[in-house]
Amino acid sequence: MVARLFLAFALLVARAGLSHACHVILIAGTGRSGTTFLIEELTALGAPTGFTDAHIKNIQMSHAHAGLESMPPMGRDGALKCSLQRRIFKSPFLTLNYKQWIHASNIEAVIIPIREAHSAAHSREVENNFTANAAEGAGSFFAGAHTEAEQLQTNTQMVYDLIYALAEADIRTIFLAYPRHVQDASYSFSQLRDVLDPLNITKAKFVAKHKATFHADFVHSYSPKNA
Repeated sequence: MVARLFLAFALLVARAGLSHACHVILIAGTGRSGTTFLIEELTALGAPTGFTDAHIKNIQMSHAHAGLESMPPMGRDGALKCSLQRRIFKSPFLTLNYKQWIHASNIEAVIIPIREAHSAAHSREVENNFTANAAEGAGSFFAGAHTEAEQLQTNTQMVYDLIYALAEADIRTIFLAYPRHVQDASYSFSQLRDVLDPLNITKAKFVAKHKATFHADFVHSYSPKNA
């Protein structure tokens, strides 16, 4: 009788699109390092990001090509809330506010796209200058920074603190070098394979969607001398 009741509950949960055993994948970092591209291609691959093709088109028409962010709330059971439709989350606030989720019981992996430090800070300055008189503010200065130098210092401290916390909590962490992970599908697949395999995403499918999502003019490189 108990077994039947448990089975009935499991079916009810599944039909509601929720999962008591849901594991989340978090995409953190400082931003301006291909995190939005990663969400775009995962969405195109049918991964549970919670976004649609319409969301992607809107982002690709923006100047910063930034967004598609979401933060999972913490449940009373000590697990981050998620569903069958959304269990991959991306936001630079995951880095800034890591203490709010670092001890969650259902983290499958944390992905950190990472960019040369000066280039990452300079990219936010470029967007900040563009958005100073515009309605769009995505991609500009972040976490209290007001200058490129402040952003560089803030980024460095945030990432160091996050990496240390992940190591201490023994959470699987995957690094993606930018712009390589955006330009090189094979490299990106190799780095992400441990989280792609459970989603039944093959290399051939990944490479095809990667190439379809990639736009060369969205990738900008800034040398340290410009930062």
